[in-house]
Amino acid sequence: MAAILERAGMARGALYHYFPGGKAEIFTAVFDMINEAFHRRRDSLHDLPSPLARLESGVAVFLDMCTEDDFARIALAEAPQVVPGQGGRGSSYALLRDQVVEAIAAGELVLLDHEAVAMALYGAVRSAGEHVIAADNRATAVMESIKTLNCFLDGLRAAP
Repeated sequence: MAAILERAGMARGALYHYFPGGKAEIFTAVFDMINEAFHRRRDSLHDLPSPLARLESGVAVFLDMCTEDDFARIALAEAPQVVPGQGGRGSSYALLRDQVVEAIAAGELVLLDHEAVAMALYGAVRSAGEHVIAADNRATAVMESIKTLNCFLDGLRAAP
């Protein structure tokens, strides 16, 4: 809250005037901002040639954004506890699941239960994000995490 007040240049009472729902409403507004930033960067990949390429690039965007303290803390540590519906329509998980469904339908990934694949990949990506946050050299951690997650996805590729 102190950081928000300092950045906004206002007193606590004035902030609560704009957010009568208190801390939860303020956090939701901040979460929505970082979530929109992620989705803008991820959506810029929409013109990539295949669902699997979009999936791999979306993972890279997420991990790259995990090098930013505000994004990482909010997206990985705080949001799952505060913002309801993290698995709902429009959520990062739902978007990842949709991309998995597209990649399976396009014959790029092996025919497995899309929910199980999405759940495993989502968990791996979140864990990789936590690894990036904790790393002394975040840029190196991003590169190594992307390489590892791409190997994971290579193991799910359908045979040509």
